[in-house]
Amino acid sequence: TNEKLARMTLRKSAEAVRWLEERGVQFQPPLGGTLHLGRTNAFFMGGGKQLLNALYRHAEKLGIEVHYDAMVTGIDIQNGEFKSLRIGEHTVSATAFIAAAGGFEANIEWLKEAWGDIAENFLIRGTPYNRGDLLRMLLDHGASQIGEPNQCHAVAIDGRAPKFDGGICTRVDCVSLGIVVNENAKRFYDEGEDFWPKRYAIWGRLVADQPGQVAHVIIDQKAKGGFMPPVFPAVVANTIQELAEKIGLDPNVLAQTVSSFNNAVQPGD
Repeated sequence: TNEKLARMTLRKSAEAVRWLEERGVQFQPPLGGTLHLGRTNAFFMGGGKQLLNALYRHAEKLGIEVHYDAMVTGIDIQNGEFKSLRIGEHTVSATAFIAAAGGFEANIEWLKEAWGDIAENFLIRGTPYNRGDLLRMLLDHGASQIGEPNQCHAVAIDGRAPKFDGGICTRVDCVSLGIVVNENAKRFYDEGEDFWPKRYAIWGRLVADQPGQVAHVIIDQKAKGGFMPPVFPAVVANTIQELAEKIGLDPNVLAQTVSSFNNAVQPGD
């Protein structure tokens, strides 16, 4: 992370809600569950569509011109200075250019450049259209790259989710309330290191490092109701061995993993 940019983002984020409200965006209280969001997240009433509608209405009042279905097909930068860009057969010239181009998380081939072949198994929670085409144009024209291409917001999501566009409802929200094992039925990280909102974005990367980029989170009855329920139903069993067979793990190894974990638990604060 670039420290200067990170500090600027933190400092300016305090102004974001008021700035948006002044432009017609409405907010609602955060939901309950394991995510303690009161101080960290703001929820748009009506979701992202309402947010965009409000901002587009404000842009129209300011006289801003919006072009839809206008894919940038080329860009002209000379000696580090923007000159123009092409949209199909049209050329647009300007003295300043701001690219809010999104990421390249839907471009599996580009992800493989940074992550290797394991990127083939990644599930992309968002749109399939964030392919980074404009980013690539800018980089090819000498724009400075800030950050690392293999750094991203990677969370644990249900392996039954679609390849693209599953949305936030595919996130697995109970990691800190159970144990997580790989396809060898072995734990590979401390699930209880901290509660979900502080550490949940590390789990996608952790799972990506496991065989097949797959892991299983196992909870018991006590954890039910303490997290946002998944969009896909859980696999349920009355014994660890039965559960292992249902999810394709070695029953004896999983039983040993769970037993070792339980035996290590000590009374404390």
